[in-house]
Parts: sequence; structure tokens; C-alpha cells
Amino acid sequence: MQRDYLIKMNIDDEIDKIITNYVAFTRGNQSLDDQSRENMNEFTEEFSKKVHAVIFPVFKEVKNKLILHDIRCDIIDKIQGRFVTEIKLDIYPSDDFSSSQDRHPSLTFFMEEPNKVTLYMQKMMQEEGTAGREGTFTLDEITAELVKEKILDLLKFCLVHKEG
Repeated sequence: MQRDYLIKMNIDDEIDKIITNYVAFTRGNQSLDDQSRENMNEFTEEFSKKVHAVIFPVFKEVKNKLILHDIRCDIIDKIQGRFVTEIKLDIYPSDDFSSSQDRHPSLTFFMEEPNKVTLYMQKMMQEEGTAGREGTFTLDEITAELVKEKILDLLKFCLVHKEG
């Protein structure tokens, strides 16, 4: 009888140990997931602040200059929850709106993990041009000067008359 009791206690101890280890492991991972989610939420908030403080004002300044000369331009943002996760400047340098919506010059800043912002530039006019990443930046690297330089590069492509 004593032997049965010892075996039962050992099995119960083993069961308790397995459950305890499992809970410690999964809760430990959950706290890592929570920390990762918290870091991402913090980054999303900081990116959104950068958009409002730096990127959007530059986009708005350029848009105002373009519309003064009847060049259509749109600023589009994507919002997740209460934060901006992407902002895009679309430029329509010609009166031809019949072409596909995605066949025009644009500049997009969007969040990318881990804690980086990617710049995507589309240098397209009708069926010609290129599109692709123009770089990945930390929030500190995104300045009004950087945004203006990238817009200038895009405007040189779509508004400068090419001879030849």
C-alpha cells in the first residue's frame, strides 16, 4: 500500500511539474509577445507623430506648390487604430487620367518591422518607368530635408522635360 502511495505521489509530482513548467514557458513567451507588441505599438505611435510633424507638412507644402500650377496631387494616409501607418504622395503630371491609377509617380513612407520605415518610390508615367524601394530609415533619419530630397528626385523624373 505504501508503494502505491509513493508511486501515486511521484506521478502527481511529475504532473504538477510538467504543468508548472508549461505554464512558466507559455507565460514567459506571452510576456515576450506582449513586450514585442508593446514595442510595435510604441513604434507605430512614434511613426504617426513623425508623419504629422515632418512628412505631412512637407507633402502639404509640395502639394500646394503643384496645385498652384494646376498639377493634380493627392496625399493619402492609412490609419491603423488611431495611428498613421503609411503616407503616400501621388502626383498626376499630365491631364491624362485615363491611364491606370497605379501608373503615376508616387512616394510612400510606411512602417516595416523591426522599427524601420521604408520609402517606396514609383517613377512611372503611363507604361514607362520604375518602382521600388528607395531605402529603409530609422525615425531619427527621417527629416524634412530627406523628405524634400526624395520629392525633388521624383519631380525631376516626372516634371523635367527630357530632350532627345
